[in-house]
Amino acid sequence: MRDTFFQRIASTPAGIRAELRAIQRFDEAWQYTWNALEKFPLVHVDVDGTRGLCCPLPDFLFRRVTEGLFYDVVGSDPRFGDRYGRAFQDYVGKVLGEVFNNERFTLESERTYSVRKQPRHGVDWIVSDGTGNLFLECKARRMAQPAKEVVDSHALEASIDDLARAVVQHYRNIHDAVQGLSAWMPNGLPIYPLVVTYEDWYLFTPRVIERLNVAVKRHLSDRGLSSNLPETMPFLVTSIAEFEKAGQAIAKIGIKRFCTARGLDEHRHFKLSGFAEVAFPEEAIKYSPLLQATWRSMFSHVPEVLSQLVSVGI
Repeated sequence: MRDTFFQRIASTPAGIRAELRAIQRFDEAWQYTWNALEKFPLVHVDVDGTRGLCCPLPDFLFRRVTEGLFYDVVGSDPRFGDRYGRAFQDYVGKVLGEVFNNERFTLESERTYSVRKQPRHGVDWIVSDGTGNLFLECKARRMAQPAKEVVDSHALEASIDDLARAVVQHYRNIHDAVQGLSAWMPNGLPIYPLVVTYEDWYLFTPRVIERLNVAVKRHLSDRGLSSNLPETMPFLVTSIAEFEKAGQAIAKIGIKRFCTARGLDEHRHFKLSGFAEVAFPEEAIKYSPLLQATWRSMFSHVPEVLSQLVSVGI
């Protein structure tokens, strides 16, 4: 077991160099290329005849043995994707439960319903206050690495199309909810669609955002929905890391006030966490680490890690 573990996360200097040479780039995409140390954060070394392991970037090691395990198991079981997606949806729910935990907000989870005897799962999460409804769709799939590297690649088109399908699926679920077909009871308040992704999709260039909007409109038409929905009910895309902070701002400011504030378009698909500081500088928003009790229970048997968590306020 130990040897198998290290075979997956450690390589020789020659092996690392070979991987780096195979994927190196010297054009505008160089900063987005994958680093082989992300896969092999430990490097075999030999110092005066003593063999050991060197960790050039400890953060890569931490990521490899946590979220990096995704790449080891994603192809091992055809059911893994669905289970991983469900786990991510549950995690988003835990975040919502902690952030929107006062009497101003109500939180509803996914509830299956039927349309023409066909089951539909509906919106993943709905957060409501007296001003509006935040409808959340959780998407665990990541942007393919080649799509991050080349702006004009087929990989980018495929990834954008994948995200557009998720957005349109969300619009369909919202349409069902507004029509009274789902278990949610319409309350007459505005709806703000939000797609929460596991990782950041780097949607910050006008060209990429335009491609996403075009793909969304195309799929809306294909599904028989109004292609004007992105204008009448604009959607947001944000990573869960960004939302953990932005959600705390929404809880303080209110759903409608946050989602209709001037300047939101610049943060609609990227860096949502920084929007409140720009749009509401007068608001004293306290941001806190989330799920502190869970973190402490996970590492209660590792005093060294636990002490570090306590030192940063967890």
